[in-house]
Amino acid sequence: MRERIGGLEQLARYVVQYKLTSAGRSLIVLGLIAGMTGYTLELPIFYAFCALFALGFIALVVNAIVRPRLNITGSFPQLACAGQPVTGWISIANTGRRPAFEVDATLFPRDRALRVTRSNGALDYLGPNAHTSIPVTILPQRRGLYRLPPVRAFTTFPFSICRSGRIAPLGGPLLVAPYFHPLTNIDVP
Repeated sequence: MRERIGGLEQLARYVVQYKLTSAGRSLIVLGLIAGMTGYTLELPIFYAFCALFALGFIALVVNAIVRPRLNITGSFPQLACAGQPVTGWISIANTGRRPAFEVDATLFPRDRALRVTRSNGALDYLGPNAHTSIPVTILPQRRGLYRLPPVRAFTTFPFSICRSGRIAPLGGPLLVAPYFHPLTNIDVP
């Protein structure tokens, strides 16, 4: 029983943190509010609940059907300073016969000491057999040795409600040294 609860917890974390975008999470909240306030067919808000459910379901089905075939490689520097952003490059290649729409790549770190501060934003179009590189900037908060999470390249097509894509591990760990101020000159009497 305990293993079953742990599996459900991991599934819920995957859906909330990765599968749904912020627009998808907002759609779920609006759907729950509409569902709780209009639980009978007599209230017009029930139709809003049905429309939100249909929008989410259509986005989920289309997203699964047009899931692109992507090859991912990424590299980050092996050394960084605490409090200083570090940028890595993620290369994405579309190996499918269909174009990929709204393609993006990022890291989803579990450790709170690593934050993704900037991703370049989604590419509107990545043609068949095309490739591109996307910069991703992370900000390590504290010093230490961190294992970087795998890179996720995904599409949010259509409606930017949910994600589907591929996952690839990064190289070695990231060593974060304490922040230091470089000395420009020394005044020795």
